[in-house]
Amino acid sequence: MTCTYNRKMMILLYDRGLRIVIHTANLIQRDWHQKTQGIWVSPIFPKLADPMASTGDSETHFKHDIYEYVAAYGLTALQEWLQLIVSHDLSTARVFLIGSVPGRHTSKKLFSWGHMKLRKVLEQNGPCPKTVKSWPVIGQFSSIGSLGPGADVWLCGEWLRSLGSTQQKQGSISASPMLSSSHLHLIFPTVDNVRTSLEGYPAGGSIPYSANTAKKTTIPTFILPPMEIRCPRTNSSNASY
Repeated sequence: MTCTYNRKMMILLYDRGLRIVIHTANLIQRDWHQKTQGIWVSPIFPKLADPMASTGDSETHFKHDIYEYVAAYGLTALQEWLQLIVSHDLSTARVFLIGSVPGRHTSKKLFSWGHMKLRKVLEQNGPCPKTVKSWPVIGQFSSIGSLGPGADVWLCGEWLRSLGSTQQKQGSISASPMLSSSHLHLIFPTVDNVRTSLEGYPAGGSIPYSANTAKKTTIPTFILPPMEIRCPRTNSSNASY
């Protein structure tokens, strides 16, 4: 199986410091024009005044996690940027970074990436179970890869468990309970959504779903079309995740 990085991030260096931008768009023009996307822009992180006095990390370990993510590429060309991350103060970051890198992750790395990292963050910092016990899990996406041979194997198994995780008592070894598939709602664009978007049918090029994938995967019955939310960009095609 061939896996690749699908990075959607910028690290911008200014005279005043370092800024990190994370977005849902690919770094191609058509993903930024007439499409609905999401973007997070960090404050400008200043240089560390005294690297010996502080690591410059935040309570969310953002600096550690962004460093680990960039280092995972294993590219010599990125060593300069790794050193820039080390030399700046990222302590004002108030977000958790959920990175994803190719590979099979086990042992100490099991909770370092992807939905398993999200599970760990939610179990340590998420809402209490009583508050969200009746809440659904809603996922919106614009491409379908491998969902496994059946919905219960991965999608409604470990993936749903991760997204439905809640805060555990300190010192508790119990994991978040499994949710039934009735809690899961997936939103995927329909043919009519594509046809009536600002770009029309060409927008379908950003919604990959191959015939081979369709043969291997049974699409769950709980996939829904985009919700009717009227706003100035309603007819913008969905983001390409």
